[in-house]
Amino acid sequence: MKVLLTHGYFLNEDSTEQRIMKPYAPLGILYISAYLKEQGIDNKIFDTTFSSKNELKKYLVDEKPDYIAIYVNLMTKINVLDIIKYIKSTDSIKNAKIILGGPEVRYNATDLLELGADFVVIGEGEETTLELINRLEMKNEN
Repeated sequence: MKVLLTHGYFLNEDSTEQRIMKPYAPLGILYISAYLKEQGIDNKIFDTTFSSKNELKKYLVDEKPDYIAIYVNLMTKINVLDIIKYIKSTDSIKNAKIILGGPEVRYNATDLLELGADFVVIGEGEETTLELINRLEMKNEN
Protein backbone atom coordinates (compact mmCIF):
# COMPACT_ATOMS: atom_id res chain seq x y z
CA MET A 1 0.00 0.00 0.00
CA LYS A 2 1.25 3.42 -0.88
CA VAL A 3 -0.32 6.69 0.19
CA LEU A 4 0.64 9.91 -1.56
CA LEU A 5 -0.30 13.28 -0.09
CA THR A 6 -0.16 16.33 -2.33
CA HIS A 7 -1.90 19.57 -3.22
CA GLY A 8 -2.55 21.64 -6.35
CA TYR A 9 -0.62 24.82 -5.68
CA PHE A 10 2.11 25.63 -8.19
CA LEU A 11 4.19 28.73 -7.46
CA ASN A 12 5.09 29.10 -11.14
CA GLU A 13 1.40 29.87 -11.83
CA ASP A 14 1.12 32.55 -9.13
CA SER A 15 2.66 35.84 -10.27
CA THR A 16 1.67 37.66 -7.07
CA GLU A 17 3.42 35.13 -4.85
CA GLN A 18 6.44 35.14 -7.16
CA ARG A 19 6.85 38.88 -6.47
CA ILE A 20 6.72 38.59 -2.69
CA MET A 21 8.26 35.08 -2.47
CA LYS A 22 6.83 34.03 0.87
CA PRO A 23 5.31 30.66 0.04
CA TYR A 24 4.26 28.53 2.96
CA ALA A 25 4.73 24.86 3.69
CA PRO A 26 1.65 22.65 3.18
CA LEU A 27 1.16 22.15 6.91
CA GLY A 28 -2.10 20.20 6.63
CA ILE A 29 -0.61 17.39 4.56
CA LEU A 30 2.56 17.45 6.67
CA TYR A 31 0.46 16.87 9.81
CA ILE A 32 -1.48 14.05 8.15
CA SER A 33 1.73 12.45 6.87
CA ALA A 34 3.33 12.53 10.32
CA TYR A 35 0.20 11.09 11.94
CA LEU A 36 -0.08 8.29 9.38
CA LYS A 37 3.62 7.42 9.84
CA GLU A 38 3.13 7.40 13.61
CA GLN A 39 0.31 4.89 13.08
CA GLY A 40 2.44 2.67 10.80
CA ILE A 41 0.99 3.82 7.46
CA ASP A 42 3.71 4.28 4.84
CA ASN A 43 3.22 7.49 2.89
CA LYS A 44 5.00 10.09 0.83
CA ILE A 45 4.43 13.78 0.17
CA PHE A 46 4.78 15.49 -3.18
CA ASP A 47 4.91 19.22 -2.45
CA THR A 48 3.88 20.86 -5.71
CA THR A 49 4.85 24.38 -4.62
CA PHE A 50 8.19 24.46 -6.44
CA SER A 51 7.21 21.87 -9.03
CA SER A 52 4.93 21.68 -12.07
CA LYS A 53 1.84 19.74 -13.07
CA ASN A 54 3.90 17.69 -15.48
CA GLU A 55 6.38 16.75 -12.74
CA LEU A 56 3.50 15.74 -10.46
CA LYS A 57 1.91 13.66 -13.21
CA LYS A 58 5.21 11.89 -13.91
CA TYR A 59 5.67 11.23 -10.19
CA LEU A 60 2.18 9.73 -9.94
CA VAL A 61 2.87 7.36 -12.84
CA ASP A 62 6.31 6.41 -11.48
CA GLU A 63 5.09 5.78 -7.91
CA LYS A 64 1.65 4.29 -8.70
CA PRO A 65 0.17 5.02 -5.27
CA ASP A 66 -2.90 3.11 -4.12
CA TYR A 67 -4.31 6.22 -2.44
CA ILE A 68 -3.85 9.82 -3.52
CA ALA A 69 -4.89 12.37 -0.90
CA ILE A 70 -5.11 15.92 -2.23
CA TYR A 71 -5.59 19.13 -0.29
CA VAL A 72 -7.95 21.48 -2.12
CA ASN A 73 -8.96 25.06 -1.49
CA LEU A 74 -10.67 27.68 -3.64
CA MET A 75 -7.39 28.78 -5.21
CA THR A 76 -6.26 25.25 -6.13
CA LYS A 77 -9.61 23.72 -7.09
CA ILE A 78 -9.11 23.99 -10.88
CA ASN A 79 -5.66 22.38 -10.67
CA VAL A 80 -6.99 19.61 -8.44
CA LEU A 81 -9.80 18.86 -10.90
CA ASP A 82 -7.18 18.65 -13.67
CA ILE A 83 -5.12 16.25 -11.54
CA ILE A 84 -8.20 14.08 -10.87
CA LYS A 85 -9.02 13.98 -14.57
CA TYR A 86 -5.44 12.95 -15.33
CA ILE A 87 -5.48 10.18 -12.73
CA LYS A 88 -8.80 8.78 -13.94
CA SER A 89 -7.64 8.78 -17.58
CA THR A 90 -4.20 7.21 -17.05
CA ASP A 91 -4.29 3.42 -17.17
CA SER A 92 -1.46 2.76 -14.73
CA ILE A 93 -3.01 4.87 -11.92
CA LYS A 94 -6.72 5.06 -12.73
CA ASN A 95 -7.58 2.59 -9.95
CA ALA A 96 -5.95 4.70 -7.24
CA LYS A 97 -8.47 5.95 -4.71
CA ILE A 98 -8.64 9.74 -4.67
CA ILE A 99 -9.23 11.34 -1.28
CA LEU A 100 -9.83 15.09 -1.10
CA GLY A 101 -9.58 17.27 1.98
CA GLY A 102 -9.24 20.93 2.81
CA PRO A 103 -11.59 23.88 3.09
CA GLU A 104 -13.11 23.50 -0.37
CA VAL A 105 -14.65 20.09 0.29
CA ARG A 106 -17.09 21.10 3.02
CA TYR A 107 -19.46 22.97 0.72
CA ASN A 108 -18.64 21.20 -2.54
CA ALA A 109 -18.43 17.53 -1.51
CA THR A 110 -21.13 16.30 -3.89
CA ASP A 111 -19.68 18.19 -6.85
CA LEU A 112 -16.16 16.94 -6.12
CA LEU A 113 -17.38 13.34 -5.85
CA GLU A 114 -19.25 13.69 -9.15
CA LEU A 115 -16.08 15.10 -10.74
CA GLY A 116 -14.01 12.04 -9.84
CA ALA A 117 -13.01 12.06 -6.18
CA ASP A 118 -13.66 8.76 -4.45
CA PHE A 119 -13.83 10.20 -0.94
CA VAL A 120 -13.88 13.58 0.77
CA VAL A 121 -12.63 14.23 4.28
CA ILE A 122 -14.37 17.07 6.07
CA GLY A 123 -12.69 18.73 9.03
CA GLU A 124 -9.36 17.73 10.53
CA GLY A 125 -7.97 14.95 8.38
CA GLU A 126 -5.49 12.99 10.46
CA GLU A 127 -7.76 10.49 12.19
CA THR A 128 -10.36 10.34 9.43
CA THR A 129 -7.74 9.63 6.76
CA LEU A 130 -6.24 6.89 8.91
CA GLU A 131 -9.65 5.31 9.53
CA LEU A 132 -10.55 5.51 5.85
CA ILE A 133 -7.32 3.93 4.64
CA ASN A 134 -7.48 1.18 7.27
CA ARG A 135 -11.07 0.41 6.28
CA LEU A 136 -10.22 0.32 2.57
CA GLU A 137 -7.25 -1.95 3.24
CA MET A 138 -9.47 -4.34 5.21
CA LYS A 139 -11.91 -4.41 2.30
CA ASN A 140 -9.09 -5.15 -0.14
CA GLU A 141 -7.93 -8.10 1.99
CA ASN A 142 -11.34 -9.82 1.76
